[in-house]
Amino acid sequence: MEPTKRTDAPEEVAFTRRRRLLIWANAVLMSAFFLGFLVAVNVISDARFTRFDMTAEKLWEISDHARKVVEGLKHDVVIYTTPLTVGPAVSQNRSLPNAWNQVSRLLFELSAINPRLNVVPFAAGTESEQVLRMNFTGLTDNCLYFLVKKDREQAARKVMPIYELYEGNFQTGEILKFHAESKVISAIVQLTSDRPRKVYYTEGHKELPPPSQEGRGMSFLTSRLGDLDHVEFKPLDLGQARSVPRDADLVFIAGPARDFDPPEIDALREYWNGGGRIFLAVQPLTPDPMKLLRDFIDECGARIHRDIVLDTRRELQAPQYLRITAFGYHMINQGMLNVGFRMVSSGSVDPAPKSPRQKAISLMQAGQWAYAETDLRPGARIQHDTGEKMGDVSVAAAAEEEISNPTDPSRPTARLVVWGGVAALTNQFNTIYGTANLETLDYIANTFRWLMEVEQRIADPIQPRSFKMKPLKLTPESKSVIGWVSIVGLPLLGVVLGVMAWFFRRK
Repeated sequence: MEPTKRTDAPEEVAFTRRRRLLIWANAVLMSAFFLGFLVAVNVISDARFTRFDMTAEKLWEISDHARKVVEGLKHDVVIYTTPLTVGPAVSQNRSLPNAWNQVSRLLFELSAINPRLNVVPFAAGTESEQVLRMNFTGLTDNCLYFLVKKDREQAARKVMPIYELYEGNFQTGEILKFHAESKVISAIVQLTSDRPRKVYYTEGHKELPPPSQEGRGMSFLTSRLGDLDHVEFKPLDLGQARSVPRDADLVFIAGPARDFDPPEIDALREYWNGGGRIFLAVQPLTPDPMKLLRDFIDECGARIHRDIVLDTRRELQAPQYLRITAFGYHMINQGMLNVGFRMVSSGSVDPAPKSPRQKAISLMQAGQWAYAETDLRPGARIQHDTGEKMGDVSVAAAAEEEISNPTDPSRPTARLVVWGGVAALTNQFNTIYGTANLETLDYIANTFRWLMEVEQRIADPIQPRSFKMKPLKLTPESKSVIGWVSIVGLPLLGVVLGVMAWFFRRK
């Protein structure tokens, strides 16, 4: 039998083509609908959105206080980031790269809050290098360099090493504590504040006068701090005041030659227990042993000895002139690697913490040929005797103590710096051919900056926080697009889909 021939083949082909056309039309329209939906969602989410930090460490979550500080910036703040050191230091400290990554993420989040805050990576041969070298001396890796330019004022500056921002396990690389948010916000608040910071220098004990322009004064230093850090120096007679003013950011004791009275020591102790900051530079050969002052400083974590440190090799000609090249691993000493600093007529000062709440470190050590002379009798021979410290004698120390002070939570730690000599602070030893030696002055200024640093209390990022939505604020153009899509586009799309369904079903 011959197969039956189909007479409807052309009609089936035509139907198949029409069907394919409708299917393609449906796909195109659905794609257009989906694309329009995505556009509308993005327009709305750009104006009204929220983010949820799902990381265990809450790396991407910024506290409300930090957000308010950055949102309220009145001056432009630039944070320059120097590169991570590559070499044995990183291989021995595995936590450093992890901390660097977390700091970078934090800075990215902060810079997204306000365009006045900019983060600029350092690159050799670029404008960033020129700016940093114009404003800072001794650039080092693994640091944040803050630069704030205020109207009609010189730039306020600060250097912050990465190791100050976290605590980690060197071997495993684990970050145990991450302080970067509070430290960075504290630096920003400090540099952008319009309130002058006040340093009170004590009087009544034959101290050197800091504002004096004489050789024994410190006018070069006070002017430098005034220009760069908005610092005011004010006299303080504790014998009359019997207390440290509440607005004191720092108490400066510049080379006293007479001991403090018990009420004055009580005033300093009360100030210390409230999170006070003290900078003491002593004179090593005073007839008065100043026992009360030394005992108080010993309570705070530093020990002043009755001696004078001498250089047996006389590298700077006179034995009492010390060339310091060994610096402790401390924030004050950033940029001092392979840099010399001259200390003059200094006694020895050792870190001496008294409790787990105290931390202390040696800031500067004399060379291996230096020793601490304890025989201070007139006419005594200057030579190293048995029992006298020899080599790497500490001539400056820094100490901190954790303080529980609910009345002023911005100062959770009391801080102290003690120099074994005061002469290195004076105009006489900070000039080059009659002009200010900016390198030595900036190093000394680092001491004041660290002491006056105020800690911003930031909420624990591990704790849950409420998420706040941005208010919905649409532009007229956005409202027009959404309106036409809603009024015309969606009904028209429904009509088109209905016509397509009718075509499919009529067969």
